[in-house]
Amino acid sequence: MRRKKRRRRRRRRASKFREKKRKKR
Repeated sequence: MRRKKRRRRRRRRASKFREKKRKKR
């Protein structure tokens, strides 16, 4: 039995949010 591997795609949408977190580090 073979199962197809599902690839999860992550969409980058919260760019503003990420920038803030980046500054904190």
